[in-house]
This record gives sequence, C-alpha cells and structure tokens, in this order.
Amino acid sequence: YPKPDESAHVWVEDSVKKKASDKESIVLEEHNPSFGDTAMNENSIQDEVEFDSKDNQCLGKMPHVPWDTMFALLKDYAEAHGHAKVPQRQGSLGRWVNNQRAFFRNLENGLEKPPWLGDVVNVDEWTEKTQTRKDALDKLGFVWHHLPEIRWNNMFQELVEFQEEHGHTNVPQRNNALGQWVNTQRKNLVYREKGKRSHITRQRMDMLNEIEFDWVVQDNETRWNQKFGELRVFQKMNGHANVPRSQGSLGMWVRKQRRSYKLLSNGESSPLTEERFHALNNIGFQWSVARGRRTKH
Repeated sequence: YPKPDESAHVWVEDSVKKKASDKESIVLEEHNPSFGDTAMNENSIQDEVEFDSKDNQCLGKMPHVPWDTMFALLKDYAEAHGHAKVPQRQGSLGRWVNNQRAFFRNLENGLEKPPWLGDVVNVDEWTEKTQTRKDALDKLGFVWHHLPEIRWNNMFQELVEFQEEHGHTNVPQRNNALGQWVNTQRKNLVYREKGKRSHITRQRMDMLNEIEFDWVVQDNETRWNQKFGELRVFQKMNGHANVPRSQGSLGMWVRKQRRSYKLLSNGESSPLTEERFHALNNIGFQWSVARGRRTKH
C-alpha cells in the first residue's frame, strides 16, 4: 500500500470496496458519551473484530478496513513524521486514531466487553486481543490524550483546589483563566441541552458533578443559606455538626466557617457576619476541633 500522505484517507476508503478477507467481519460501534451527542457520529467508537462465518451469520456482513491495515498506515505515518500524533483532519486515519483513544478510554472506565455482543465473542480472547493492540500502539509512541483534554484536566484540578480553599466552585470572573473556564463549562452545558455543538462531554459533566459544581451562579447569601440547610440536615441525622473532611463540599464549607471565625477573632476582615455566627451557634457548631480527633458517626 502507498505511504500515507494527504490523500491517504482516500485510499483507505477505496480499499473498503476492493479488499475481502478470508473471514467474515463486522464493525463494532458504540456511541461514547464522552464525545457528546449521538449526532456527532464521527466520534463514535469503532473497532473491528473477526469471526468465523458460523459465528457471524446472524450479525450480518459489513465491509471494513482491518485494524492491522489502519495500524500499518499509522506506523508509516509515524516513520514519515517522527510521531504518531495524527490530526483529525487527516481523513480516515485521523478519525481511526481518535476512535482508538475513545475505545480504550471506555475500557479504562470498566467496559470489559461491549454488552451488545452477548455470547458471540469469548471474553478472554477479546480482552487479550485488545491488550495486544494497545501494547502495539504504546510501542509506537501513541498519544492517548489530546492536548485540549490535558488542558481541561489541568483546569479541573485548579477548580478542585479552589473549592478546597473556598468551599464552593463559584469562581469569580476576576480570577482570569479559571473564572473564564468555569463560565465556559456552564455555557457548554446550555449548548448541549439545546442540542448544539458542545465541548462538555458526559464524562466531564460527571467529574464536575462529583465535586458538586455550581452549574448556576449563586450569590453569596443564597449559597451560604443552602450550605447551612445541608448542615442542619447533617446535624439532625448524626446528632452533631462536626462534618468530617470526607463529606465533600459540606466538609469544606464547615472548615471555611472555622477559618472565617479565626479571622474575626484576630480582628481581620471576615465573611462571617453576626447573623451567621449566631445561626451556627444555635445548632451547636464547634468553632475549633482538635487535630486528629475523630468525629462521631
């Protein structure tokens, strides 16, 4: 086959019509939520698995480009360019590379075998084959994460650190990069809900929801009252208001109240108003907790 160039994808697509293998094959496709809406079908996961004719007769026949053929193209591309970072605009090869990332990310998230295959494919054989392919890609220096994905994860980590310090995720716009990034996530959710193109994937939504991301901006008073309500529920259920650090955003919020009280005690500026102080006192809030002390459960 020819060396990959700008027209490589044309050859690949043409080869679908020309090549025939000894075994019947099917193309496995699954929509990956991390790519957004189903309409973005160029980002669906694709992988070919070969079957004997008797195993495949009930599944129908579909022409395909074998995985090994695409891998050979990628290998040639890497030799020609010194890397395996194929841009998505590189036609079929670019899309195939992107699909490998999506497919193996699904495996990392716990998908051992596509459930729609039923008993047609032996799980052990399928797992061994996919691991062999991943090893081959690793040996080639395959890049598993896009630069935009790395940037997103870095900003997410900054948000986690902000939440740990402030007890919430309402980053002010004056916080430059992080504030703009947070605002972008909210806008992307709106686009997604309206069926428009959006960069907020299901995986990213789950990550943000896990840290109780505020999808709607709240003013300080509303946010404080909401957390105070959560604290009262916790106190009624547990008999105390000493929320452990492991209690997510509520635990962070409680620590912030203690820090605010310390600032007030030192005569410094503090968001802890007299009204808030009395509200917390009335439910038996402890303003200081000895280090290493275990809270009652």
